Amino acid sequence: MDKRTLLAIILTFLILSLYSFVLTKFYPIENKKDIAKTSLKSEFAPQKQNAFSIPSELSPPGKTSEETIIIGKHEIVFSLPEGTIKSVYFKGYDHRLSLGNAFLYQDKPYLPFVMEKTAEAVTFSYTGQAEEIIKRFNFSNSNYSIEIELINRNLSDSVQKSAPQLLLAKIFPSKRNLEDRFLEADLFTSKEILRTSIISPKKEMGEVMGLKAVGFRDRYFCAILRPLNSLENKAFVRKITNEGVEIGISLGEKEILPHQERRERFLLYLGPQDNKELASLGKEYKEIIYFGTFDPISKVLLGLLSFFQQLTHNWGLAVIILSIFTFIVLYPLTFKQMSSMKQMQTLQPQIEQLRIIYKDNPQRLNKEIMELYRKHKINPLGGCLPLILQIPIFFSLYQGLMRSTNLKGAAFLWIKDLSQPDRLFTLSSSLPVIGNEVNILPILMAGMMFVQQRLSMKTATQANLEQQRIMAVLMPVLFGFIFYHLPGGLVLYWSIHSLLTLIYQWKVSR
Repeated sequence: MDKRTLLAIILTFLILSLYSFVLTKFYPIENKKDIAKTSLKSEFAPQKQNAFSIPSELSPPGKTSEETIIIGKHEIVFSLPEGTIKSVYFKGYDHRLSLGNAFLYQDKPYLPFVMEKTAEAVTFSYTGQAEEIIKRFNFSNSNYSIEIELINRNLSDSVQKSAPQLLLAKIFPSKRNLEDRFLEADLFTSKEILRTSIISPKKEMGEVMGLKAVGFRDRYFCAILRPLNSLENKAFVRKITNEGVEIGISLGEKEILPHQERRERFLLYLGPQDNKELASLGKEYKEIIYFGTFDPISKVLLGLLSFFQQLTHNWGLAVIILSIFTFIVLYPLTFKQMSSMKQMQTLQPQIEQLRIIYKDNPQRLNKEIMELYRKHKINPLGGCLPLILQIPIFFSLYQGLMRSTNLKGAAFLWIKDLSQPDRLFTLSSSLPVIGNEVNILPILMAGMMFVQQRLSMKTATQANLEQQRIMAVLMPVLFGFIFYHLPGGLVLYWSIHSLLTLIYQWKVSR
């Protein structure tokens, strides 16, 4: 190994070590204990003064408590006496969706509700001198939808005005928790869906008219609240402190005559971001599933993945088949890329000769090189264009597999969860760059890339041999680092793709 190659390795290691330190400092990789602490902190932390006024006749609550109720497909933590939903746990997915204070009355936040429960419903009721308020949650055993009734009865002899505000979520995200970057508020209007990040919500989304539904989602799960009989609704996404964000709905103002009532009905979806499950709410609400810039491509690829899973009944095998399928589809591009590279390599001796002849005349040199390409009918961009065309596919898969509910909890070989790094085992102490977990798939993928680079060196000229040697070490190290903490499903896909490319390149080199 020469000095330049050794220097490249040392510099790469120093850069990755520095990056790992910065990442750990500002975005630490949290283990399950840390995540549990963060969830408890955000979920049950003392609430700061909100952006609404507290009625003078109401006083702040004394002791609050939680009660966990398993009903239908949900395991819900209710907060008492407010009668709000703190969080929902999905046992089959081992995932908790934190809502903070769902169905808190913003204008009357401290009413002491009394809870009653049956096999299919949970009811919270409050009776005062002038009014009675009832919140009833009717659960389903067949899907993730919950029918909700809000009843406000006027017990007095005078007309009362009612304009309640209800929360869907009250979140205190942490920039130190990488999972919180997936948190998003979604407002469904008659024309479009307005999306905003919870970490940095858009200022113009303070209040939105023409509401059809309001939604909130994390990486895998979502909550969508759809009013059924009220038309004059407004949705809001607003900051309440420097750290907290409220998402909710303002119902239109109505007068309640003496001894009459106002009754509002809602459909609430609390479940995975899954097309089939979301259909119970309405087909238009499937649009809450969004994968970013390359969303249409991501959905097509995930549709193929689901199809392959139905054939194999295993998500790991489905990922492998998807990788093989995309390799076959992209084979013409791969063939063109390698053919172009091969042609370019055969012309390297002539190009080097031209560099010597016209070393003092760059313009003439470029002209002669382009003439050489034209004479041999070679497109110098032929090796780049196929790679550029593959970039959307890679990022589509990255976004899709990162947020795919199907891969969550899916095991394959030693991988316990395809939505997480494969984690063959963990170490008692953290190491630079890799942390305390040993992930085999990124190491195998880096090894295959190293062999690919070595095969490329066989056809390299003496002039660029030194560069090839450096790339043979630098590229596998960089890609291994980039993929090291990514989900096992994504790394499995790319490892199979790298293996197929290696086999094809080996055949071409022979």
